[in-house]
Amino acid sequence: MAATILTVDGFDTGTLGLIVQEVEGWQTTPRHNWPVVSVPNVPGQVVTSRPPVILPRDILVRAMMTAATAASLRVNLNHLKARIGATGTEILVRFPDDATLEFEALMAQISVVGQAPQFIGVNPWYEVLIQVSCYQPFARTTTDNTPTFNATADDMPMGTAPTFPVLQMGPCTNPVIIYRDSG
Repeated sequence: MAATILTVDGFDTGTLGLIVQEVEGWQTTPRHNWPVVSVPNVPGQVVTSRPPVILPRDILVRAMMTAATAASLRVNLNHLKARIGATGTEILVRFPDDATLEFEALMAQISVVGQAPQFIGVNPWYEVLIQVSCYQPFARTTTDNTPTFNATADDMPMGTAPTFPVLQMGPCTNPVIIYRDSG
């Protein structure tokens, strides 16, 4: 059995013989799109608003799938596709470096390259590319955190990602605040 490298919706993909070789995009910062305009007689461009739009995170997993026979390889691949889902299915993706964090992602594509038919009987394998797009580009914690607020100021753990939206309040009576941490 392969080591746990990729967990999707709580399922260890290594149990299907999936051996992850490389992962792109899961530890990089999300891309930022700064709204800019060109202004005559001004070199370059001018930023028109802050903060920037934070774009979805794309994650690409390159892996090999192996099995004892060609038939069990096909069964395992079909099981992987069923577990991860078809294009557009929402999934939760977790990596072993920190099992307390997960990404909300939309399945983009599973690409498969197999052996030439004449070699499929000997050590059957597939090269599998799993592409997902994280519409929430920051990882979230797998455990809920419900802070208790008192009459005095209190710390609230927020993670390392920027928070949204910016909240400004004026004088009010008995406000109710629902705040979502983006990290």
